[in-house]
Amino acid sequence: MKLFLKTLIVVSILSVSTGFVRNWSLSIDLFVSFGAFFLATWYFTNKVKSINTLLLLLVNILLINVVVTYLLDGKLPLLGLPNILCMIAGTLTGYFFYTAAKKVHKIITLLLGAITCISLYATHEKWVHYLNFGNISGSVAEPGISDVRFYNKQGETINATDYTSKIAILDFWNRGCLVCYQKFPKLQQLYNKYKSDPRIVIQAVNIPLEGDNAGIAFDIVEQKGYTFPVIIGANNADSIFQINVYPTVILINNGKIIYRGGIEPAMAVVEDLLR
Repeated sequence: MKLFLKTLIVVSILSVSTGFVRNWSLSIDLFVSFGAFFLATWYFTNKVKSINTLLLLLVNILLINVVVTYLLDGKLPLLGLPNILCMIAGTLTGYFFYTAAKKVHKIITLLLGAITCISLYATHEKWVHYLNFGNISGSVAEPGISDVRFYNKQGETINATDYTSKIAILDFWNRGCLVCYQKFPKLQQLYNKYKSDPRIVIQAVNIPLEGDNAGIAFDIVEQKGYTFPVIIGANNADSIFQINVYPTVILINNGKIIYRGGIEPAMAVVEDLLR
């Protein structure tokens, strides 16, 4: 029972700690999780060299990160699945590395663990993209939307039909979205590159939250030093464009939506369209 409680406490602390890292960087979190659980398993196996140590750690990883999360959120933690798999990989690697009798077996164990973690890192962004947008590449073929209006800082109305003859990159965001702010430098980079190209329109579409003051979106972007145009979505623009997660980048070409996803893949799509 003591070993169970000790492993439960350590797994809980590590899971919460890596969660904070995840808020800062989803990808780095994978390596931190692997390393933290590798060391924790090494420590416990050194204290109690038994298969029970491994089993208790694995059970508590699933208990804290799957069962408890499901009970609190009412849904399975699919977004955190790569992180959970890295925890498990770190635990298995730590246990078999410590218990391996031969040096060559230790090296093989480390290599297998590293390959697993790197593989999860390589596919992580695609997994997140699939969960958020229902696709991996972002490529879609959706009909154009005409009954949507936006307005700019000057109060001028912009209609979705204004994008018919242009390539339009619309970055939907809201004031409470931390990731949105993290992606703004990419949007600024894209704007700097194409702001003089008459074929392209790049705009950050703010979806107001309840209680937002008029003009707060314009002030936020200006205070952060960005120069890309900001427009405000009116008449349920987020619902009409089916925006379920922020940020979401919509790319319109010839009046039709051809891309739905993150800013990085969108940059490559724009380059292909202009070739």
